[in-house]
Amino acid sequence: MDREETLEFARSLMKEVWEPFDSSAVARFYHQDVVGHHRRPNETQELGYADVVNRIDWDKQTNTNGVFDYRDIIAEEGRYAIRYSYRATSRPKTRMGCRTGIPLLQGGRSTWR
Repeated sequence: MDREETLEFARSLMKEVWEPFDSSAVARFYHQDVVGHHRRPNETQELGYADVVNRIDWDKQTNTNGVFDYRDIIAEEGRYAIRYSYRATSRPKTRMGCRTGIPLLQGGRSTWR
């Protein structure tokens, strides 16, 4: 894919998979051998296909009212990076003693190849 196609791919991925937390759409965008690098201030994770599906399912079960704020989407031929912040509200917990409706704010940078 050239730069413009890669940029459109990255935007479509976020709108179709991550924003709605739709793990059923993952196969349209990720190959089974995908390797992703997610960086946060004190942590770097290497993610595979199953990790992506599990993360999306976890987010859908755990959070509500999610909003992505895209700071940068950088695209080159065949690869891209997205810098974003994300905020949501945690879904209420049913266990005694757990707080409910906790605001969540995180930022990150994801690079995929």
